[in-house]
Amino acid sequence: MSTLQKQKPPRGQIALFQVSEVPNQYRKAVQVLHSKPTKQLTLLQRKIMNSWLKNAVDTKPNENGWWTIPIATVLKDLDFNSHNRDHLKQSALELMSVVFEWDLLASEDRRVNWKASVLFPEVESDDRFIRYQISSQMLSVVKEPSIYALIDLNIQNKFKRATSVALYEFCFRYEKLKATKAVGWTVLRDMMVGGSSSYKEYKYFKAKVLKHAIFEINTHSNISIELIEHKLGRVVQDLEFTVERKKLDLPVSEIQNEDQLNLVGQMGELGVPQSEAKKLLTKFDQPLLVGAIDYTRKRMADTTSGELENPGAYFRAALNNGWGAPVEVKPAKSDQRKNDFNIKLLERYNLSQQSEAEKYFNELNKEDQSILMDRYNQQQEVASLKVKTKATKASKVAFFQWLAIDTWGQPTQEDLLNFATALLRERL
Repeated sequence: MSTLQKQKPPRGQIALFQVSEVPNQYRKAVQVLHSKPTKQLTLLQRKIMNSWLKNAVDTKPNENGWWTIPIATVLKDLDFNSHNRDHLKQSALELMSVVFEWDLLASEDRRVNWKASVLFPEVESDDRFIRYQISSQMLSVVKEPSIYALIDLNIQNKFKRATSVALYEFCFRYEKLKATKAVGWTVLRDMMVGGSSSYKEYKYFKAKVLKHAIFEINTHSNISIELIEHKLGRVVQDLEFTVERKKLDLPVSEIQNEDQLNLVGQMGELGVPQSEAKKLLTKFDQPLLVGAIDYTRKRMADTTSGELENPGAYFRAALNNGWGAPVEVKPAKSDQRKNDFNIKLLERYNLSQQSEAEKYFNELNKEDQSILMDRYNQQQEVASLKVKTKATKASKVAFFQWLAIDTWGQPTQEDLLNFATALLRERL
């Protein structure tokens, strides 16, 4: 079987990860992008779709309408490093059974009768190649799309959730317009999680799906988005997103003043990689960076609170939450009732995060799941709480408690306040 040829990393970069130096883009027809699957797609299935659609745009089929793509190319497109090819095959097989409703957001002048079909009705493979056909309904628009979004497969590989891929593609389609069109929240829900969604109320869709996808896009992609809710009275009807292209990374050669150089060095002392530090210079004002650095250093020097194990993570939290802002807030005196309420709120928040952690874990491929399980088992000193093939109820709870904190960190006061607000709204 052919193997992937890894690109040589830039000088000075440790070759821990394979890095694509150029975009891996293709024109994705909006008829496909704005589609509704009959069931929720996994992250791997969305990646497979994009890999095969890109190949269909870049190459020609044979005389019988079959496209051919090397398995090595698919693995590169998916950033698939696992040796578990059965998982890849099973995902492709399940994708063949998913029916899509096409072009949900078509304008009146483009609207036709309702259309639905599977996307890849025929697939076959050997040790080196995969061959497939494309639905006759979508064949012409896939090959030569007149309206499309330029999708980069390297971007999708930075996401951990399939729903993040779907929302990113929807928003990136409107990147040059600076804002998406307003669409019904149920339409967007169906595009992201499929027609058999269990999210019947907007508040649950927002809390369990939307906010996590927005976070991943703003953290890992080349755009920043912001949610705008359009309401009828107090009820959310439509959703819109502002879309802004992020500034490019700031090369060392463009850091021209001593203050910027010092900031990069100070962030490096806290454990922030230089490349990330340069990006933070373009994203945050210098006073905020200085404040967050000082705040983190004070916490590191505070021996009464114990040793700070991860200064870099603490610095990022301080920066994103504005903890270093020069505003002194005196804590209010608390009574027993307030303490009891805070304890119960934290318990409910942790339960909610454990549920989210389980969903997040189930979306990962088996290799990534194994890595997380191994990391958890290595730090778990209690033998009965280590996870095995068949996890006990106690080990399962302990694992997802650990995963929630490992993924999103300890809850901040802002997190708890937002969670309490959401609980209050549910009662109204």
